[in-house]
Amino acid sequence: MAKDYVRQNTDFEIVGGYLSPVSDQYKKPGLLAATHRVNMCNLAAEQTSSWLMVDPWEAFQSYQRTAVVLDHFDYEINTKLGGVTTEDGQQRNVRVMLLAGSDLIATMSEPGVWSDSDLDHILGRYGVMIVERAGSDMDQAIDSLARWRNNIHLIHQLIQNDVSSTKVRLFLRRGLSVRYLLPAQVVNYIEENGLYVDDGPNASASSGAISAEKEKGKEAAGTSTAKTTSYPTLEALRTTLEPEDEEDMDVLPPEEATLEMTDRAAEQLRAIAEREKNPDAALRIAVESGGCHGYQYKMELAKKRNPDDYQFSHPTVKPSNIVVDAVSLSLMKGSLIDFATELIGSSFRVVENPQAKGSGCGCGVSWELKM
Repeated sequence: MAKDYVRQNTDFEIVGGYLSPVSDQYKKPGLLAATHRVNMCNLAAEQTSSWLMVDPWEAFQSYQRTAVVLDHFDYEINTKLGGVTTEDGQQRNVRVMLLAGSDLIATMSEPGVWSDSDLDHILGRYGVMIVERAGSDMDQAIDSLARWRNNIHLIHQLIQNDVSSTKVRLFLRRGLSVRYLLPAQVVNYIEENGLYVDDGPNASASSGAISAEKEKGKEAAGTSTAKTTSYPTLEALRTTLEPEDEEDMDVLPPEEATLEMTDRAAEQLRAIAEREKNPDAALRIAVESGGCHGYQYKMELAKKRNPDDYQFSHPTVKPSNIVVDAVSLSLMKGSLIDFATELIGSSFRVVENPQAKGSGCGCGVSWELKM
């Protein structure tokens, strides 16, 4: 799809492409060892493509941001190799671009997820080609990235393809065939090495491992109980409620209205406030119905304060404001708010909610309420 798009819609000529498996330090649940992932990429590229190659550099490094990985390719190809040789014998530098799915551009359009410097580096210096995924609204995501619009190429699927790595792993765990979803050599490698047969340890061991990782994450990031700097009263809420709803409204007292916040989340909130030149800038977290498990989190920069808002702040890192409405807080009180850095960017996360059942959906957003 990307090659067809480039040939028909741009003046570029594709001279090659690299698959760059992520580092083990990405620490995504269920992520295979880098050696296996590099081997499978090599098998796929060798058997199915004349222009795709595999670069194992990123896979065996500590975690590297997307901007740094693109710099690596630019240095290796243009500085060390001196670019490429054209058919007429000239040596020319190549333009490095990022090829990714539309979920990437969606995260880039969310405020506070990517740093401005990384966005400018990736979208301004290099540019991206984004392949549409089923059900995505890429045009809407582009609106907030208008300053780099000329460097963002949207590739719409002419024939919808809903195959994803998540679905492939799910099929394998359920014993279903993936022969028509992956190259035969990759399927053989998976079977020979017993990969993806389950989610790892048994349920109880897995739960213990998850808890241990959470504790390590807290310790590494530094965690503090956020201070409740303002909270609603029933009198204030009455201005927003219909009379028949008043008896169902339960306001949490300040001692029960608690959130935990990592130091790195607080530092990111402070950076946002400085960037916005507004010490009252805040991250709004809401709980909404939806997702595959019944509830999901929505996060955005707060445009205003509402009468039913609780406001929280880190005890030492300021400004670091979080606002949560009364109904949402009843569903997530005691939660830990973190700021996580991953391959596709960085984002705020509700990583530990005492009101949630289990570890939630693999998407990391949807969760089920304890009954």
